[in-house]
Amino acid sequence: SGNLVTKNGDARNRNLSGTVALRAKFSDSLEATASYLGQSSRLHGFPGAYVRLPGYKVESYTLDRDTNVQEYSKDDWGLGALVFRYSGTGFNVVSSNSVFSRKITQVDDNTEGTNFFFESELGVSFDQVPFYNLIISRESRFAHETRLSFDKGSLIPGLSGIVGVFHNRLRRK
Repeated sequence: SGNLVTKNGDARNRNLSGTVALRAKFSDSLEATASYLGQSSRLHGFPGAYVRLPGYKVESYTLDRDTNVQEYSKDDWGLGALVFRYSGTGFNVVSSNSVFSRKITQVDDNTEGTNFFFESELGVSFDQVPFYNLIISRESRFAHETRLSFDKGSLIPGLSGIVGVFHNRLRRK
């Protein structure tokens, strides 16, 4: 219909994000930067069309579920970094460490689909019993990189370049 439909604040999303960075110059050749970037997001309700099984066709944009489990999600993440830079005559060294962490908590209403399965496959009805999924996922990542950049002839006659190492570790739960 092209009209915006709302229902008591359902499907509203609240985000809070921020960033901060601090830079320290210890000498003309050595400096460090510490930074952090993060976000917290809360989704109240599910911003989607209601499509009832088994027909799986849009019946409404207002959720009127069998048990009305309140769906929501929380998504919090942060990224911190510490970078050192040393500049010498004809070369510089940069070393960077970063840590990323994220946690997502989500509740999904799975009542109609679960009841449809029990009724059609097993002949058992669980009317008015809420079935919901609680999903919690976590991710963390650590990364380190060190780079040496050098001008032509400063370290090796007739040669300029960049050489470095990188390490990355990811954990998911």
